[in-house]
Amino acid sequence: MTTTPIDLVDEGLALYHRGEGFEAHEVWERVWREAKADPKRVDEERVLRALIKLAAAMVKVKQKQVAGVLAHAIGARELLEQVSADVLVAVAHVRSIANDVEANAHALVEGRCDARAVFGSITRV
Repeated sequence: MTTTPIDLVDEGLALYHRGEGFEAHEVWERVWREAKADPKRVDEERVLRALIKLAAAMVKVKQKQVAGVLAHAIGARELLEQVSADVLVAVAHVRSIANDVEANAHALVEGRCDARAVFGSITRV
């Protein structure tokens, strides 16, 4: 059975929802490399890069690195601001998750809020 890019996006989403940011990042990076190589897939590449950054922010929470959480959340939001339509995921929803992660970065690192609630649920469109 061949694994398609959509299968990998879904696999990454499942890992992300389980709080496995590093693993989600690794899976999404495989799809991102393909998208990056195709100039017709610019929005897809940006969305994948934003998802990778959110997954990396999740890792930085576990590492207790506020600056890393902030940098990745801001980077994800900025990438998604360049995408005008839903691509792979509901872009506006993921952008709001990036905003929530940024706004709660200190509380996340200090364990004062529920990371799963802040990082939310992302569904593919």
